[in-house]
Order: sequence, then structure tokens, then C-alpha cells
Amino acid sequence: PNKWIYPRPDTVSKLADAVDSYDRVLVRGTPATGKTTLRELLHNYYLDHHRTVYWLPSWAPMKSRGRSPWRQFSRRLRRLYPEFDETWASVPRKTVILIDEAQGSYHDAIFWNTVIKDHSFGLCPASIKICLFAHYGDPVTAVEWTDEYCPARWNGEMHVTLTPQPGRFSPCSPDIGLLYTESEFREVVTHLTAVKFDDKFAVDDTAMDYLYKLTSAHPGVVTAVVEVLYTEHRDLIKQGKIHTITMDHALEVLKDKGQFFRSLMQYAAGRSFPDHHDSTFTSKVVDVLGQILAKGSIRFDIKDVAMRTCYERGWAHRSSGLEWDEDENVLVLPSHVHEM
Repeated sequence: PNKWIYPRPDTVSKLADAVDSYDRVLVRGTPATGKTTLRELLHNYYLDHHRTVYWLPSWAPMKSRGRSPWRQFSRRLRRLYPEFDETWASVPRKTVILIDEAQGSYHDAIFWNTVIKDHSFGLCPASIKICLFAHYGDPVTAVEWTDEYCPARWNGEMHVTLTPQPGRFSPCSPDIGLLYTESEFREVVTHLTAVKFDDKFAVDDTAMDYLYKLTSAHPGVVTAVVEVLYTEHRDLIKQGKIHTITMDHALEVLKDKGQFFRSLMQYAAGRSFPDHHDSTFTSKVVDVLGQILAKGSIRFDIKDVAMRTCYERGWAHRSSGLEWDEDENVLVLPSHVHEM
């Protein structure tokens, strides 16, 4: 990884433990929440531990005719890894397969109704582990229920989302989330200010506390906000007139919200905000986002086109709303910055 990427050792090791314990894990969160970085860190973790690991960076639908779904899956892997055994016979035990942008597979009924379902029942041609990374999906099944088939469930222990859900739907749910813990947040900001820019600087405790609450420790937003703070104060930092970002420096940048958001949109975090030039950003979508902002969350209806747009575009996060009813889903905004 790039030298400025924080390695998240505790989160990565706990994710690896979940993958190894439960054989399949879904990591689900809106754009710029650090899924691809976490996938890269997990990949390197397994390599460091001398495990066989393969990575599919995206998904294209499988063909419905000819070879079996498992053979089609292996051929997909072989296109990127010529040494991969299409028959699965010589694939080492506990091989890990990581799939990025896995939401692209949701329309692939063959994959979900055969490969994933077989895997959930232990009917695989090889002893493999699968970890999917997706920017949206049903909190329980990932894919939506259809009349064609009943999808496999991803129980709490198999599911990582924005924030930790320990014991909420399962006593074994992993105690990790895509958003940084408070200690990770502080280490990330300290790391970024030390290695990412030409000029080192620091952030004082008061400003650090404020930024933690402002960003909700959202990985993409944290990086973007630190970038904006540096850019806005770069001249004074270069001249040695600013060594430490204070609360006043942070508030000065936030004073002009329009400029602040225009700056954020230049970074990866911009993918998690609506683009006013996007044809799907309709008045009904604006109304949905306004309702979430006003109420904190709203009940999700998959048949509501505007709600589904917010969810599938990653402008809102879909979550199980009630401990006693995991089928009751709500939409929330992914960070406090998204509420500004």
C-alpha cells in the first residue's frame, strides 16, 4: 500500500479471523468508506501469513450455458491467475477469494443461487473462503429477494458494515466497522499529517476532537478534510507560521460551506455525495435526503424509486433498524459531514 495508508492492524486481523471462522463475509458500506483499502490490507495480511489469496477487482455476469457455475467461476479466476486450477482439485485448503465491487454481481442469479448458496451449505468443490466488498446491499441477504430464488443469508457474524454491530443480531458479530475507531482516527490523522504532505504539521487535541465528531471517522471524509486543511493553510505551513492546526484553523475552513464542499468533491469522498449534474439527482431524491436529514433515519422501501436511487448510488446507507426485526430496514446518512 501507499506509505500514507494507515494499516489498521486490529481491524484487519479481526476481519481475517471472521473470514477464517465463518468462510464467507460481506463487507458493505457506501462509497469512500475504505472498502478497497481494507481489501488491499486484508490481501497483504494473508500473503504475510503465507496464505493463498486471489482477488477479483470487479464482476461481469457469468454465462448461463455450457460449463457449470463453479467451472465458470474458476475460469474467471484463471483469466487473472493463469496458474489457477479450473477443476478446483489442486486449490489449497483455506484459499481466500476477495471480490471487490461485488454489487456488480447482484444481478448474476447463477452466481448467487449456485456458487454462494453451495458455499453456504458447504457444498464447494474446494475448501475456500470468500470475502465480498460492496457499496450497497440488503443487510441480511446482500441481493434482493426475488421470485426466482431464495438468497442465502449473511448472518451477523458474516457481515461488516459502517459501524461495529457486536451482539446485535448475533453474539458472534465481529467487533469492527468500516468507519475508524476513535483511536484509529487519531492515529490516521497523525499519520497523514506526518507523511502525506511536503510539509509536516500537527492537529491539536481540541481540533482533533472536533474533526472526529464532524467526520464520524468516515475514512474518505477524514482523508479529504485533512487534505483541505493542508491546502487552505499550505502557504503558512510552508513558511513555518503554522505548525499545528487549531480549532480556529478548522472553523475558518468550514466558514464557507460551499467552498468546503467544492473542495471535498475533488477527493475520493466526493463519490459519496450527490452530484447536482447527475440526471438521477431528482427533486424526489432531494426530498428523501431531506427527510433523512430531518429525522435521522427513514424506513426503507425498495419499491420507492428515489429511495432506491439514494441507496444504490451510495448517497445513503441502508441498515437494519430494529434489533428484534432485522427485516425492518432504514436509510441513514453515512457521516455528520453528509448532514451539513
